[in-house]
Amino acid sequence: MKKYDYLVVGAGLFGAVFAHEAAKKGKKIKVIEKCNVIKLSI
Repeated sequence: MKKYDYLVVGAGLFGAVFAHEAAKKGKKIKVIEKCNVIKLSI
């Protein structure tokens, strides 16, 4: 069983930025997204 520091549900703007910043700090991240195409709207 793999272990992660954070589980991010949704790869929208917040989820993607959070996952990126946490990964830069050495955290293990798992991102779950229901769509197979990530759409960022601003």
